Amino acid sequence: MDIKLEDFSLSREDTQRGLLQKVGIVGCGIMGQQIALQTSQYGIDVIALDISQDRLLEISKRLNDELDRIINQWGMTATEKKLILSRIKLTTDYNDLKDCDIAIEVINSKKSGTSLSLRQEVFHKLEEVLRTDAVISSNTATLMISELSSVLKDPSRAVGMHFISPVREVKIVETVRSTRTSKAAWDLACKYIKMIGKKVIPVNESPGNISTRMIIPFINEACSILMEGVAMVDQIDETMREASGHAMGPFEMADT
Repeated sequence: MDIKLEDFSLSREDTQRGLLQKVGIVGCGIMGQQIALQTSQYGIDVIALDISQDRLLEISKRLNDELDRIINQWGMTATEKKLILSRIKLTTDYNDLKDCDIAIEVINSKKSGTSLSLRQEVFHKLEEVLRTDAVISSNTATLMISELSSVLKDPSRAVGMHFISPVREVKIVETVRSTRTSKAAWDLACKYIKMIGKKVIPVNESPGNISTRMIIPFINEACSILMEGVAMVDQIDETMREASGHAMGPFEMADT
């Protein structure tokens, strides 16, 4: 068999992959964990940040449990699980994010009126530690990326990336460009999304993007059906899952 020199060289895909090697995730609730696993599964290192060591222990257990669940469904092997976990580093220190090419804010703010200010605080902290060419992103679907990035010295580096749960199954990411987003930041965000097996859905910024604005009337109508006594919560959710092919029913969506 003839052996060619190019057989030993990096493919075009490998070369491109080398330009995006590490992604930071700030906030490791359910969505943050799902994004971390999806990213690591495609060979990209992840630095996942949360507020305390106790939280990190809890997150580590949940990541293990989720991968075990996938293994039990014949979705991956134990060896693949080890590789995925080996690429995820958990931390409480923003300085550990300094080498990330992209950092995504995925915090869960449950206290009324604090969502914008907390996310802006995260953006500010990220800008202090990241390289100037790194992209700063948010998974929010309800806040404007231009408003979030107004605290940055360089708001052109901000791009919205709205992942939809369950991340492993949903094939798209709503990718949001503000009026100040640079082409370089946009291109890097889109490249990352494609690298992890997802399709970019370009969205001009608007509260709710596409998916959330479509889901709200869906949930509202489910509440009306419940209040009118037509059916109970479980019956409504099951009907929409089985009859309409939704991954989750309206009340399950409202709980995520």
